[in-house]
Amino acid sequence: MKTRGFFAQNIPMLCVLSLVGVWTVPSSVRADRILLKNGGVLEGTIAESTGIAKTGNTASRTVIVRLASGGAVAIAASDIERTERQNLVNEEYAWRSLQTPDTVEAHLALAEWCKKQSPQTPELTAGRELHLNRVLDLDSENETARQGLGYMKVDGAWTTREQEMKRQGRVLYHGRYVTQQEYELAEKKRTSKLTSNNWFRQVRNLVSALGGPQTDEAKRVLENLKDPAAVPALEKLVLQNQPLPVKITLIRALSSIGNADAISILADVAVDDPLEEARLASIDYLKKHDRTKAASQICSRFRDRDNSNARICRIGYALGQIGDPGAIGPLIDNLVTSHRIQLSGGSTAGGGAMTLAPTFSNAPNRGGGGFSFGGGGPQYETRLYNNAEVHDALVTLVELSGPKVDYGYNVEAWKKWFAAVNRTRPFDARRN
Repeated sequence: MKTRGFFAQNIPMLCVLSLVGVWTVPSSVRADRILLKNGGVLEGTIAESTGIAKTGNTASRTVIVRLASGGAVAIAASDIERTERQNLVNEEYAWRSLQTPDTVEAHLALAEWCKKQSPQTPELTAGRELHLNRVLDLDSENETARQGLGYMKVDGAWTTREQEMKRQGRVLYHGRYVTQQEYELAEKKRTSKLTSNNWFRQVRNLVSALGGPQTDEAKRVLENLKDPAAVPALEKLVLQNQPLPVKITLIRALSSIGNADAISILADVAVDDPLEEARLASIDYLKKHDRTKAASQICSRFRDRDNSNARICRIGYALGQIGDPGAIGPLIDNLVTSHRIQLSGGSTAGGGAMTLAPTFSNAPNRGGGGFSFGGGGPQYETRLYNNAEVHDALVTLVELSGPKVDYGYNVEAWKKWFAAVNRTRPFDARRN
């Protein structure tokens, strides 16, 4: 029976050990590699110093090296270049491997031992694969070895997962197999993210230059952007607290790109920016694009939860300025809205706190009423609001699409009129 020829050929391939005299040493013996300045290597452990040795006029501390192969040697400490600590598990593997018979059972047993040790000693994974492959040399149909090496049976034949995935047209991507379409999509997203991160740096640097000696050049670059990948960076900055001139420049940059994402961000600014001048500028730039798409973006803000009366009025004002009659239906639906406000025990909630837009009307409850509720704590009231800016926008858009009509805040009358108009003729929602 062969016991050593296989290892004599293959253990150097493992690259897990570089021992000289440890092959017949039990695993309980500690062996380090002691590299000498003259190029020599000793395998063993350094014992305590024995004193001072003199070589000519030079005195040096001496140490005892207990060799792994047995015996000991005294050397000058100054002759040692460095000491490399060896892994005890690697040493034990070397000892076990030389004691292992070249049989299926023995190789499987050592492969299993390597598997148990590999979490702490990853290099033993190579040793496990070496022994499993040797099992296949001895028994090509051995199921344990095949499965351990990642083989699977497909149509009665052994194949690796990699081969099977390749046959199915899948590719390995970040540790998992994906379809070609998934791979291309993931790569596109990865590339897009890298490009976006690059734009974050560029846009941040350009904004930082505004107000300095390079203001004109920074503004020129920002206001002539065309790459949609810059939109996320522009969005992050325009929604932050910025001086008005910076806001205006960022709004122009978004308008210059003008894709759907940029239009959506301009709609956010037009409705929610705390600076009235920024809101008005955003509305002006929205009017330079497709008004129907711009109005659709603004109208979608009506559906946001917990809309305050003031916010609904800002939405109405923006729609009136954009001037797309397609917004007439949503404006009718939001002509009169109800909002829950706190009457006592704290600050006004819901639609009661109206601090924005000195240009926009904040006057609550222009006709209509409400009811209060609550126990012994803060008192609340649900109050109806006639939204003046919504009404003004509605009248303006109706006039753009036909004869002037005004039913005030009578929502039912407006709805009947709208239904009648749509019955008699298709309502031109795109008319400007």
